[in-house]
Amino acid sequence: MNDPKCSELGWKCTPLAVETYGCWGAEARETLSHLATRLAIPMRCTKSQAIAAIYGRLSLTLVRSCARALLSRAGPHWLTVFLVSFVISLMSNPFIGPLG
Repeated sequence: MNDPKCSELGWKCTPLAVETYGCWGAEARETLSHLATRLAIPMRCTKSQAIAAIYGRLSLTLVRSCARALLSRAGPHWLTVFLVSFVISLMSNPFIGPLG
């Protein structure tokens, strides 16, 4: 995983694997915990606050990246398709629309 240049610089590359439902891999959790320990002092907070900030930032980054990926594949009429699908789903809902 780590190439010679990383080793030369004293870096360790760790894959940050995330499962479909948001569970972080064991190696990623261990690395993020270590990072939170190192960041807590300069951030003037507890380790738990630092790790919450790290996970929050990573989660937001993942959500934004997924949204960009979806939008880039949706084509120019993605909003129209979304709105039509949304209205149809509302109309077929027996508690909301006339088609129920």
